[in-house]
Amino acid sequence: MRRAALLCLLGLLLAVQPAPARETSPAPPDVPAGPATIRGRVVHLEDADRPVAGVSVILYALLPSGIPGVRRAVSDGLGRFRFEGVGNDPSTPYLVGADYQGIPYSAGARVAFAPGELEREVEIRVAEATRDAQGVAVSLASLRIDWLGVELRIAESLTVRNRSSRTVYIPAEDRGARSPVLRAELPEGAEEFLMPHGLQPEGVERREREVAFWGPIYPGEQDLGFSYLLPAILPATGRAVEIDKAFPSGAERTLVLVPAGGPIPSGKGLVEKEPTTLEGRSFRTFEGPALAPGGRLGFSFALPEARVDPDALEVMEARLLLSLDDAALGVRETHVLQAKGEGAIMAAPGESLLRIPVPEASQDLRFSTDTAGLSLARLPQGGVEVGGVAPPGESTVAVEYRIPVDGSSVDLVRSFEKRVPLLGIYLADSGRLILESDRLHRRRPVRTSDLTYIHLEAFSVAPGEKVALRIASQPPSRGSSRAGVLAVVALASVLCGALLIAPLLGGDLGTESAEPDEPPSVRERESIYAAIRDLEHDHETGKIAEADYASMRDELRGRALALLRREREGAADAERKRAPRCPACAADVGAADRFCSRCGQALAARAEGEATR
Repeated sequence: MRRAALLCLLGLLLAVQPAPARETSPAPPDVPAGPATIRGRVVHLEDADRPVAGVSVILYALLPSGIPGVRRAVSDGLGRFRFEGVGNDPSTPYLVGADYQGIPYSAGARVAFAPGELEREVEIRVAEATRDAQGVAVSLASLRIDWLGVELRIAESLTVRNRSSRTVYIPAEDRGARSPVLRAELPEGAEEFLMPHGLQPEGVERREREVAFWGPIYPGEQDLGFSYLLPAILPATGRAVEIDKAFPSGAERTLVLVPAGGPIPSGKGLVEKEPTTLEGRSFRTFEGPALAPGGRLGFSFALPEARVDPDALEVMEARLLLSLDDAALGVRETHVLQAKGEGAIMAAPGESLLRIPVPEASQDLRFSTDTAGLSLARLPQGGVEVGGVAPPGESTVAVEYRIPVDGSSVDLVRSFEKRVPLLGIYLADSGRLILESDRLHRRRPVRTSDLTYIHLEAFSVAPGEKVALRIASQPPSRGSSRAGVLAVVALASVLCGALLIAPLLGGDLGTESAEPDEPPSVRERESIYAAIRDLEHDHETGKIAEADYASMRDELRGRALALLRREREGAADAERKRAPRCPACAADVGAADRFCSRCGQALAARAEGEATR
């Protein structure tokens, strides 16, 4: 389905010609400029050594701003084309396509540069066109069904196999006297017919309850998909939802997929198979019978109990994960929802369970949920509308967007439709951030294996209340890292020196003195430990930059480890060098003495006696 959507997008772009000079509508912007090159060849599908000249080639940049960049070229006599001066930012993917005989073709995948990469090469394979659809068949028809309360969302996918080596396509001027390449039928009452990404190509036509596919159908396999809504009987009536689906073009295999935990279909010929995962969600899979052209597939759903009570859906927590760079503030929000009471909660017809607004300046809005039954849609004024069915217990909704940075600071202002008991914000700390907020208070930083996050919290955020956070990035101070390290090392050295000479001067440093028999290295090591604790405190309270903190900590830890190693080596040497003593009176004795010169104790006998105990 993704390949079909990309080809549909390229087909629409290739169909758009540059506007005449008298037109006021602006032409699409160019792709991002840079040092890289995308080059390639247009060749025949059956013979890669056979170039195709004079083919219109399009380069399409998918930009985070949502405004695409477009550049065109024409293949030369050897089928070659070249796009120079292209940006090589790894976060900017490109599509490369061609228009051959009025049919769009792609290079097969998105093109993205690796860091530092300056050249990419692609090959576009095109095929001759034909109007003969004898070799086209539906190898698999699948229905993915989501229960959304008063509606069912059905996503229908047809896996189409073209056994010929030509692209099957019937131009618009020939369609009056011919039948479509493929046909699909919508169930009675179907509404809101949609193609993937909201794009309906020229080769797809809806005629009331029929969907006609005129091509292009490329050699090999491809997916054709669409979705629609069906009204569902309210669960309070206790009746099941009946679905009777016709397949005018037939299908060699049929599948019905439902989210794990959702209503289960029952019908003649449906057999449950292994579950599958689609777009990060788990689905139960039921295989139906093979269908000849015009065959029908019937099944029903017994819907569980649910109530129309959006007020029973509460927001328990909102967590925001932030990352700031020179271009934008990236925001990922996780909203934890709780359905109170017994049974599931659903929205009334035409209404929503919850609305999640986003800042006006936000771009590249994305959203997702792993909760079966919930439906998410983009709000016209910006934000996300949560609908469908919320099961008992907790559900989560994720929302992502970017806020452009203009200057050295950026403002994040959040408000919520319902009360939020706990709002947590986690900001990746670069060591140079200044934060301002009247509503959020600072908590201890959160550390992961590779990052430290500044942690901010607000409790009991009222509906509609605005929580503002200003994030500013201060420029790095010149030489601060080296100077900071030297300052802490110098301070530790002075402290250690004072501790060492204090006993000689008869002075007392502080109210707590070290044990009199502790060696100087122990006192020096303890002072370094104290300096490390102070350094940790200054870092957690934001008084010291991340880079300075890391350098100072490593320097102090290295000195402490060196002192500890020296103490252990000294203790071992002292043990080896210690002179023998009499076990009775502790007087010094020679290694060869057999008796103590002070008390007359037999040394060898005493030693042997001790050894035999």
